[in-house]
Amino acid sequence: MQIEPIVKSSEGNTHAIAFNQTIPICDILPRWRDFRIDVLEEEDPLDIIHGETLPLPQSHEPLYRRLAAAVEELIRRGCLRIGDRMPSLRSLSRRYGVSIPTVTQAYVLLETRGIVEARTRSGFYLRGLRPSSQRKDDQRQNADSFLVTLLRDATRPDFVSFGLSAPSPRLLPSLKLSRALGAAARRAGSKAMEYDLIPGNLNLRQQVAKRSVEWGGILGPEDVIITNGATEALALCVRAICSPGDTLAVESPMSPAVVLMLRELGIQALEISSYPPNGLVIAELGRLLSMRRIQGLLITPNFNNPTGSLMPERNKKALVELCAFHNIPIIEDDIHGDLVFEGKRPMTLKTLDRKDSIMLCSSFSKTLAPSYRVGYVVPGKFYRDIIDRKAMSTLSNATLPAMAIAEFLATGGYDYHLRGLRRALAEQMQILTEAVLKYFPIGTKLIPPKGGTALWVELPEEVDSHILFHAASQEKICIAPGNAFSISRNYRNFIRLTCGHPWNDLYKSALIRLGEIVEHILYTGRAR
Repeated sequence: MQIEPIVKSSEGNTHAIAFNQTIPICDILPRWRDFRIDVLEEEDPLDIIHGETLPLPQSHEPLYRRLAAAVEELIRRGCLRIGDRMPSLRSLSRRYGVSIPTVTQAYVLLETRGIVEARTRSGFYLRGLRPSSQRKDDQRQNADSFLVTLLRDATRPDFVSFGLSAPSPRLLPSLKLSRALGAAARRAGSKAMEYDLIPGNLNLRQQVAKRSVEWGGILGPEDVIITNGATEALALCVRAICSPGDTLAVESPMSPAVVLMLRELGIQALEISSYPPNGLVIAELGRLLSMRRIQGLLITPNFNNPTGSLMPERNKKALVELCAFHNIPIIEDDIHGDLVFEGKRPMTLKTLDRKDSIMLCSSFSKTLAPSYRVGYVVPGKFYRDIIDRKAMSTLSNATLPAMAIAEFLATGGYDYHLRGLRRALAEQMQILTEAVLKYFPIGTKLIPPKGGTALWVELPEEVDSHILFHAASQEKICIAPGNAFSISRNYRNFIRLTCGHPWNDLYKSALIRLGEIVEHILYTGRAR
C-alpha cells in the first residue's frame, strides 16, 4: 500500500498528496515583485549555443534550483562574462522550457549567492563565480562547523534539543547499567583492567549472537567483532572494500556522521535516492550498476536516519538479489532496528545473505548507553579484513562497558527495557508529528515513521534550513538542517527533528517558536 505524506493545507487541516506533487506557492517573496518581466529583448548571450534546447541537471532539487545550477555551469563554460547582462527572463524561460516565475526564483537565488546583481528596469548582470575549489572548501568548513555546533547545542543544558538522534538519558536504564557494571567489575577482578582485544568480549559476542534470532539471523559468537560504536564498525567495513578514490553507492539522505566519514576516508560517494516510507529506490541503483562499477553499497534499511524509512521485506529481497547478481557487497547499518514502535522487529538484509557478502553494523548507543560506545559488526567473508584494519587502528575496546552490557543482556533486562523505550518513543513521535502539523506553516510535509527517533520534515521551498538552523540556535533551539545529510548538500528546505526527549511544556513552547521562525523565513527569506 502506498503511504502518502501528510501536508498542512491552507485551511489549517492536513491531508495526503502524491509525494512528488508540487504545492503552489501561496505568497511570492515581496522583493521578487521589484523585477520587471518584460525587460528589453537585447542580444541573447545564449545564442552562442546555436539555438539548441538546453537540458536541466537531473536531481530531486526544486526546479528553480536546478535552473540556477544550469546557469552557473554556463558561466563556468565561458558563455557569460563578468559585467554581461544575463539572459532575459523570457529568453531563459524559452530556452529551458520553464515558467517565468521559475526563472525569477533562480535569479533571486543567484543574487543571494552573490553571482548576479539586479539593476532597476534593466535586468540581471553577472558579478562573478567563485572557483570550484573555494566552494568545496567552504562546503567542508560549513559541514564541519555544523556538526560541531549541532553536538554542542544538543548537549547544552540551556538548549531545547530536537537535533540529537538518541533517546534522552531519562529513558535509559542508567541505574541498572551501573549495577551491572559494578557486578561485572567485581566478578572480573584484575581482568577488568586488561585490554579487551580483538574480536572483543566473548560474553558480549555470545549475547549478540543469541539476539540475532530477533532479526532472523543464526549467528555464533565467532561471527561477531566488537567495536567502539557503530561509526567505527561502518568505517572498518568501508575500508575493507574501498581504497581512497574508490566509489561507494550510498542512500541519500544519510547520517551526517557517514557524510563526514566518507569524506575523511577519501571515498567518492554516489547518492541513490531514498524516500519515506519505503527507503532506497532500487530501480535507480539498478540503472547505476548497469552503467558503472562500484565497490559496494552503504544503506540503513530499518529506520533510516533522517527519513525514518523502513524498507519492506519484498524490497529487501530484491535489493539483496540485485547486489548479489552484480557481486556488490552491502554495508548494512542497523543501529535503529530495535526501535520499532509496534509489531515484530524488522529483519535485516543480513538474514537474506546467501553469498556472505553483507556486513551488518550496529551498536547499543541508541538503546542503552551512548557514552559506552559499544558496537559490533558481523562481517561475513570480510572477517579477516575487518580484524586486520581494527588491529591497525584501535586494536581493542573499552573493557568495562562491554562487560556491563553483556551482564545487562544476560539478565534479561534488555527486553523489558526495550518494551518501555519503544512505547515512549512511539508516543513522543505522535505528539511531535501532530505539533509540527499544527504550528508549522502551510505546505509543510512529512510521513510519520514506524520506528527510530527521527522525523524528516519538508518545509516550503522558500525556506532555507541552514538559515533556520542558525536562527533557531539564537533562540536556544537545536535542530538539524537538511543539507547536512547529503554529500552534495541537497535537501535545502528539509529539517530533521527527533523525539528522543519526553514531551513537556518547554518542548511545546520551543516547537511553537520554531514554527514562527520558519514562517518568518518563508515570507522574508531571512532570519529576524
